[in-house]
Amino acid sequence: TSGRNPDDGLSDIPYEKGYAFLQTVEAAVGRKKFDEFITNYFKAHAFQSITTEDFVAYFNENLINGDKALADKIKLSCLI
Repeated sequence: TSGRNPDDGLSDIPYEKGYAFLQTVEAAVGRKKFDEFITNYFKAHAFQSITTEDFVAYFNENLINGDKALADKIKLSCLI
């Protein structure tokens, strides 16, 4: 409709959820490993978007590396 601000349809929920997820990951793996992962993620995906499924696959391959205890600690499946 005309005259409506597109931002009026948005909320802070996605941002708060993302913040909580990143805090959880950092707490689980430590700052050094988190910084390395996030730096590599941004290098690999600069100026592009990816699907949730692609992110989960990248996350599992580059951070979880088959560590079930770490996966359980982060609870990625609960956050998506």
